[in-house]
Amino acid sequence: MLVAAAMCPAPPLLVPEVAAGAAPELADARTACSDALAVLAASRPDLLVVVGAADEDHRGPYPQGSRGSFHGFGVEAGVQLGDGEEGPRLLPPSLAVGAWLLRHARWGASPVEGLGVGEPLEAARCLE
Repeated sequence: MLVAAAMCPAPPLLVPEVAAGAAPELADARTACSDALAVLAASRPDLLVVVGAADEDHRGPYPQGSRGSFHGFGVEAGVQLGDGEEGPRLLPPSLAVGAWLLRHARWGASPVEGLGVGEPLEAARCLE
């Protein structure tokens, strides 16, 4: 049963190491995400599922402990989705941002899993 949900943006620029000089301008967005996670923690969930966009090769579940990085953005920062052993594949960027937001908010309210989702759309459908 869904107890609570929060929508947070997932651009890698939310991660200060990726944003570099633009990091201060995004502080309000990071704070809003931390506030949303605090509301989720207050609902005392049994499990937090981070859902994010993923290309076809990265769709599907990611167990707790899955790791990701921002190497593709020129940054050596790595992240982990909750505690646990490393998962079998790297997180897509959206879930890596989610993992970073959770670490930034010091999430510890429940176990965490990830789910990469996506539906390819033609450009015309995106404009509707």
